[in-house]
Amino acid sequence: MPPTSKSKTSSHRALRAERSESAGASPVVQEPLGPEAGDRVGANAAGAASGTLLAVLAQSLPDKSQLRLWLLLLAPTVSMLLSSVWLQLKRIVENRIHQKEKDQLFRRLRDTILRSIRDPNLAEDSKEYLRKQLGELRKLEVSGLYQQIRFLEKD
Repeated sequence: MPPTSKSKTSSHRALRAERSESAGASPVVQEPLGPEAGDRVGANAAGAASGTLLAVLAQSLPDKSQLRLWLLLLAPTVSMLLSSVWLQLKRIVENRIHQKEKDQLFRRLRDTILRSIRDPNLAEDSKEYLRKQLGELRKLEVSGLYQQIRFLEKD
């Protein structure tokens, strides 16, 4: 059976990689894109779209219009500004969602521990263990709130 073009292509790539390694060059390895790359793509798209829209709006104005000139000059700046605003808003929303999820988790865990402590069928040594866990949970909550206050004071 003759080799397909796909297998030829991949074998050619492997041969090229071997040749470049033997010549002392390291093979090119592409890093996977992380979540930050997705943030930048979204921000760039928002900025580019707004800059393009502003430029299109400016192009629709008469040639001698001062507003047209200013809109065309400001389009790149508006694009960059909106990209930055997009990233900041995205971070704020993500932080609030994260905080809400964390608060719900703390509440569920606290309620579960308290309900378990009140259970008359639970052994006393298990209740003592749960009381210690409740104390640890409260320490975590206080520590988290303290860190939030310290963070806010930096601003």
